[in-house]
Amino acid sequence: MKAIQQTALTRPNRLAEGIMSTTKSGIRSKLRWVAWLCLIPFAVVLVFGIWLANREWKASRLLQSELTQLKAQGQPLDNEAWAAWFDARTRKEGTDAWLEVLSLSDASSRIAPDLPFVGEGFVPIDITPGMEWPGEPRVAEFLEVFDPLISKIHQAGEYPTPVWWPIQWGGFETLLPQYQESRSVCRLLQLKAMHSLWKNDPEEALKSIKSCLATASAVDSQTMWVTDLVHLAEVAMAHETINRSLRMDVWNDQQLEAISKLLDQQREPIGSWKSCLIGERNMALTINDDYTSTDGFSGLEALKYIPRLPSDDLRILQYYQSMMDLANGGMAGLPERCVKWSATWEENFRRSPFSASTIWLTMFSSGAPQLATAYERAAIQQQLTKTAIAIKRFQKASGRFPNALNELPGPDWPIVNWSVNNRTPLIYEVEEGQAKLSYEGGPGAAFPPAVSATSEQNYYRANAFEIVIR
Repeated sequence: MKAIQQTALTRPNRLAEGIMSTTKSGIRSKLRWVAWLCLIPFAVVLVFGIWLANREWKASRLLQSELTQLKAQGQPLDNEAWAAWFDARTRKEGTDAWLEVLSLSDASSRIAPDLPFVGEGFVPIDITPGMEWPGEPRVAEFLEVFDPLISKIHQAGEYPTPVWWPIQWGGFETLLPQYQESRSVCRLLQLKAMHSLWKNDPEEALKSIKSCLATASAVDSQTMWVTDLVHLAEVAMAHETINRSLRMDVWNDQQLEAISKLLDQQREPIGSWKSCLIGERNMALTINDDYTSTDGFSGLEALKYIPRLPSDDLRILQYYQSMMDLANGGMAGLPERCVKWSATWEENFRRSPFSASTIWLTMFSSGAPQLATAYERAAIQQQLTKTAIAIKRFQKASGRFPNALNELPGPDWPIVNWSVNNRTPLIYEVEEGQAKLSYEGGPGAAFPPAVSATSEQNYYRANAFEIVIR
């Protein structure tokens, strides 16, 4: 009986021990799973860290190799080198003369906002010598005050270009007041040229056109996009003045030949495209130096919280190099190549949306198609103006307009049916005693009317590629 009772008493203990053993086994099993669950992410992070370190090490070596080659080629990679690069590309002989001209010209727009060109005043589309021009007395009074300055501009234009300016180079903090002020010089010269044509004084008008192109050359340092756009805008002012002048019969053949030769002296755009991108690349590579000192650039302030890895700098180098390579095919089709290139890089950015290079490049360096279009427009305007001058010279020599552009003779005349983008030839028409030369087609050829612009401004935009010759 005792044995039975003892056996009965030990069964619960064995049962409890079994339960405890099973419980411990389950806990150990769970702990093993927990350990594995912790170990797997750790292993993944470790492998990723090793992969990232290896990638950045390779990127760092390749980056240093690329930077060494660029330095050997004399290309700027910091602000000090950028300043030296600018110094080597510019001339100091006319700096003092141009600085005086710029400081005086800047006041012209402030004191005469009611006048055409220098302000917002109206100017007739067709100006013929002696025609009724209600605003002319005010223009004459204004130009009389500024004639000494215009003489100084003509003198400054005789110095070699591009001109050296006292600029403090500091990435995106770099201020370019001289480039902005130079547009006031060209506006003043436009007004002087048109008033001289109204007075039937083509020699004085020719001096103003020449000085306008000299001003554009003075700022043609090809240092970054903004300097190039200012240069293109000022060349366009000279083209507009010439094109307006062809609506009246004021030039003799020698003067027309002189204008055509002035246009021949304009720079080749492909070299400028690459040169400006060298400056833009320098700004991108020196952005780390500009985080804390840049006023008003919240985007730059935000970038300092995103780690900039060697692969980011390498990617920036590749980005700008690929943009430079777009110009290897010449001007023909450059805007289209830029659009395709931009789409490719947008896809590239989507694969790494949070990297410092993606944020930087999408925020501050996405204007390649727009710049290419500006280049294309400038090239079309150049060819239109030169061809229009050739038509006028033909008319003066033969007493009639050519029936077609292929009548224009001689090696000095522009090639007819020339097209900057190999799509559309120039359009030429003669009717009612006047000729009209125009260009239509291509993504860069259209100037859509501005919603807030005046009818006069819209006329300029809509007829940027149309010249009337009388």
